[in-house]
Amino acid sequence: MTLADLQVRVRYVFHEPTLLEQALTHKSHAAEGRSPAHNERLEFLGDSVLQLLVTHLIYTELGDAPEGTLTRVRSELVRAETLAEAARTLGLGPLMRLGNGEELMGGRDKEKILADAFEALLGAIYLDSGGALSPLRPLIDATLGARLRTPGAVSLGRDPKSTLQERSMARWKVMPRYTPVGEEGMPHARVYTVQVSVTAPSYEVAIVAQGSGPSKKLAEREAAVAALTQIDERLARDAAEASAALDALSELDLFPSQEPQA
Repeated sequence: MTLADLQVRVRYVFHEPTLLEQALTHKSHAAEGRSPAHNERLEFLGDSVLQLLVTHLIYTELGDAPEGTLTRVRSELVRAETLAEAARTLGLGPLMRLGNGEELMGGRDKEKILADAFEALLGAIYLDSGGALSPLRPLIDATLGARLRTPGAVSLGRDPKSTLQERSMARWKVMPRYTPVGEEGMPHARVYTVQVSVTAPSYEVAIVAQGSGPSKKLAEREAAVAALTQIDERLARDAAEASAALDALSELDLFPSQEPQA
């Protein structure tokens, strides 16, 4: 993948390509004297641009959601973990310019480096376009907007792991257990798989679900979403069985009328 390919992905062609190069330059690369500037200033600018664009996105997408919900969802969409995932989607890791030491330590897939690069990219596009937001909206919509519209990916501000823990403790008095079960892919594009289990023999409960993602945290999150789906399906099934049992009871003549004696 090249810088030209990246510009196709973000749907924006730079008038000053050096801004794009700077957005992808980590400070460790500049510290070695291999580039005149790094991306921290662009990241600073991009952070503010990101906040405005994401606020507008969720205000539009979530309709009449109260302010508290909007605030929680925004926090979830702009956190480092989510931004790093967006950076991986765009393929920023292989294009990063890193110092030798950072390269050896796996910097191309570090959450903070990728999240900072994503914000720096936003700042670079904002500067190159003369301070326009319109070139950035398709990029935000294709990354963070797509996540917002994916069922279960954003739980309206509630962390699915916290939700799963609360429901498991409240109903069955047990904690969910997360176990890594798989890891594959190239070093710059790893995919992790985690299994979560909620087991309570005394309640005859055994929920087991898996989730995958570009980090163990995201894999755990996806596993929790899958487990919550299983729990909802189980509760719906139990409710349906209970309702059917009640219907059957209502059809029984438990108190037959007696003929009056002569």
